Amino acid sequence: MSNHSNVGDNIVYIFVSLNELDTPEYHIVPSKIVADTISREYQDWLHTPGKNGQQRYETDIRNFYDKDDVYLDRWGLLDYRMIQDILNLIIEIHK
Repeated sequence: MSNHSNVGDNIVYIFVSLNELDTPEYHIVPSKIVADTISREYQDWLHTPGKNGQQRYETDIRNFYDKDDVYLDRWGLLDYRMIQDILNLIIEIHK
């Protein structure tokens, strides 16, 4: 994830972990959590020496992981209209 400027009260990210499972895992995360986490973790990474102690250089790559599954199946963070749109999209993708 490279752009963490898409932040708002009505913006959420849905990360899908396929993990070779019969049923995918869905992580529903508010945009502010994603933006804050990737910013903080990127700065930590940037200021930690790399392999063999070398300095790390700026990159556009950002990563987000829901390590403790705090946002696993947090469908309650969405309002009804958002849920309907997402379910319709999932159904369309699996046709």
